[in-house]
Amino acid sequence: MTPSLVTSLELSKRLKELGVPQDTDFYWCELCPGVIKLFCSLCREHRDFGSYEVVCSAYLAGELGEILPTYFREIFAIQSRRAKHHSETGAEWLCGAQDDGGNWKIKVESHSEAEARGLMLAYLLENNLFTLTK
Repeated sequence: MTPSLVTSLELSKRLKELGVPQDTDFYWCELCPGVIKLFCSLCREHRDFGSYEVVCSAYLAGELGEILPTYFREIFAIQSRRAKHHSETGAEWLCGAQDDGGNWKIKVESHSEAEARGLMLAYLLENNLFTLTK
């Protein structure tokens, strides 16, 4: 698993602080002070990696897709797609909310689909536009 397929450590910590469930296939784990690596939950259950502490979940794009709303505020559709033209930042993915006319009302861009979806979820939660259900 390459780290680009999951949310970055920084965004993963932010999502944890926002109360996003910590039940994923991958986790950021601290092996020793200052050394944080990505681990698969299946590997943790079946292999001995020594003692390490789980820092937070590392989300795949599909896992975030299950958390993100399809619609919010009844008029905005959440979408993620590969960017047709790379932005000035070199972003390859965008995730955002479009109105009925296809106009972007909220848009975040990133290098990976997982990161773009995670940024969108964080934006919605931080701006009280979406509430997590249990």
